Amino acid sequence: MTLGNVVNHDYSDLRGEYADMWVAIADKKVVAFGEDLTDEKEKSIRKEIGRPIVTLFIEGQARILKPFTESREEIDARM
Repeated sequence: MTLGNVVNHDYSDLRGEYADMWVAIADKKVVAFGEDLTDEKEKSIRKEIGRPIVTLFIEGQARILKPFTESREEIDARM
């Protein structure tokens, strides 16, 4: 199973525990998390564990975007 599959399979668990946070994953485990993830923090994590990590933001709730259906002419007419 690839890391992508692990994240997709366990996303609801990740969302329950790390909602609206950044997580760093290595060897299929969360190795760090927090409200922000600066480049310095990411470099420090990589150096500390000594192997590549994957970072991603876990959204606390699903966001559904409405498709954009107006034509350029309709937008210009409103302005």
